[in-house]
Parts: sequence; structure tokens; C-alpha cells
Amino acid sequence: MRKDYVNVGQCRVSITHTSCMYVGVGNGIDVCVCARRRRTMPVASAPPYPDRVVVQQVGQARSVPDDSPPTYEDSANPNSMPPTYESLYGEFRQVEDPRGLAQFLAKAFAVIISTMTAAVLLAILNIIPLGMIVLGSNNLYSCPVEPYIPIWLIVTGFFSLLKSATNFCYRARRQREGRPPSAADVNPNPFDGLLSCFLLVWFIIGSVWVYSVYDDVQYSSSRDSNYCDQFTYIFSFVFVTLGYVLLACTLCCFCCCCCCICCRPKKQHAGGAV
Repeated sequence: MRKDYVNVGQCRVSITHTSCMYVGVGNGIDVCVCARRRRTMPVASAPPYPDRVVVQQVGQARSVPDDSPPTYEDSANPNSMPPTYESLYGEFRQVEDPRGLAQFLAKAFAVIISTMTAAVLLAILNIIPLGMIVLGSNNLYSCPVEPYIPIWLIVTGFFSLLKSATNFCYRARRQREGRPPSAADVNPNPFDGLLSCFLLVWFIIGSVWVYSVYDDVQYSSSRDSNYCDQFTYIFSFVFVTLGYVLLACTLCCFCCCCCCICCRPKKQHAGGAV
């Protein structure tokens, strides 16, 4: 049989004890004080935390095209590809409120004007301000029905060219410094805002001058007080009218987009409830 005790002095000690001390006799019984052996259980150590977690996918790997919209820095980079319709539409779908819509439109406008095509188009459109200056200068005294119309053409053309020149110089300086325009900096030129406000106010004033003499102007007799050079007045009238048409179309599109954005969460909520 297995012996599960040992004799320590005058005491019979179980093998589960490590040390015993004989105390004496009490009531005819030998008394021994023993210390029980403490069993130590092996503790499994935690595996070391890996520096990198490597995930392996079982199966055939497939390349999934990245449909996420490009960042603004990639779009503003002249060496990168221009943003596609799908990327712009993807960013538009992420807009949640009218404020986000305004930021998206400002960002899209900044991306568009930073392209080479937009630069060429803006250079071509500078012909219109030049034509306004030439037309107003040649007919400065040929519109007695409203003498301020030729002056309005000259001032509008001059400040439009000044606005384009300041923006071009500012953009060229930023590119030389290696600082592309940021998404929050659509009009980084501080002077551009003042020129835009002035041109807007001046445009409204000019429209008042042009429309106020629409029923009185005549092109036959240059000595008549209601005379105005036909091409000068028609050009001014068409320019002002197209400006208001473009402004109305822009506001209409913006309002429609705001309505779509505001109604979209309600539709999604209703669809989820069903």
C-alpha cells in the first residue's frame, strides 16, 4: 500500500505537510503543530501581444475597385486625374443638410476652377470685359438717354479684369510655394471678396440704369435726347438679363437640392419603418 505519512520526531505527519513541531502532551495526547504544504498550480502565461496582426483570408483573392470619392488634395493636384461624375455624385450623397450642400458646392467650384480647362475658359471669358471697356470708351457720349451706361460698361470691364488678374497672381504664387488651395479656402485671396461685393452692387446699379430706359430708348436720331447707340444698349441689356437668368437658375438649383436633402431622411425613416 502507498504510504501517505511519515514520522517526524514523535509525530506521525501526512505527506501533505512540510514541517511539524512537537509541542507536548495534553490530556494524554501528543500534540504536534504542522504546516500544510501549499500546492502551486501551474499558471498558463498569456501569449505575447503581437506587434502586428496579420489577417489571412481563405479563398481566392479578388481585387475590389475603390469607389470612394477622391480627396480634395488629389482633385486639386494638377498631375492627378480630374474627378469623375461618380465621385462627385458619391460626395453629394453624403451631404446631410443645406450647410453641407453649400460646402460641397464651394469645394466642387474650387476643384473646377483649379483645372487647366477652367483656366483656359476664364482666359477666353476675359474677352468680354475687354469688349465692355472698348465698347464703353468708343460710345462714351453716344447714349444721352442714360449717360451712365457707357461708364457702367467701362467700370464693370475694368474691375472684372482686375479680379481675374488678382486671382491668377495669387494662385500662381501659391503654386510656386507648393501650397495647393484647401477645401475650406475657396477664395483665399482677401481682395477677391471686396471685388466680388463691389461688382455685385455695381451690377444691380447698372441693371437699374439699363431697364429704366427700356421703353424710351430709340436708335434712329443721334440728336434726340432718347438716343443710345444700338449695339451699346443691346449689349448692356443682354448682359444684365443673362446675369439675372444665371443667378435665378443657380438659386433654383440650390433650393431644389436643399429640398431633396431635407426630404431624404424622412423617406429613409419611412422606408425603415415599413
